[in-house]
Amino acid sequence: KIEQGQDSIIQQKIAEVMNNPVKSSYEFKDGLLFKLMIMREGCNMKKKLIYLPSSMINDLLQVYHSDPLTGHFGVQRTYLKIKNKYWWPNMKQSITQYIQSCLPCQQYNISRSKIPGRLQPIPPSEGPFQLVGMGYCGPFKQTPR
Repeated sequence: KIEQGQDSIIQQKIAEVMNNPVKSSYEFKDGLLFKLMIMREGCNMKKKLIYLPSSMINDLLQVYHSDPLTGHFGVQRTYLKIKNKYWWPNMKQSITQYIQSCLPCQQYNISRSKIPGRLQPIPPSEGPFQLVGMGYCGPFKQTPR
């Protein structure tokens, strides 16, 4: 509550909600600002997520990613754990930046994607039929002809 009270962006959102609470995708209740998110497509139920002030984002990411009990999960898994309770603008982007700057992750995580091989130049041939190229295609469907 205290951190939300000191965040100027959140204070603007609270003022907007107080002026027009019906059309807002936010809710101000018990001194906290919540973001209302639709749970599923075609369902009118909305989930209340705490609007996290920018001053608390790094602390929260440290708890959900860097804490010894959380296991330094990747972007997707960390995002899935956080998105059910909290919300802030550009959330996925800030989670990605935090994890990309995490020193233990950079030191010990191996890349699981294969790096494409380099193209090798073909030396020019010295005469006709010195170099033969072949293209493969098929299998083809058999036709009555």
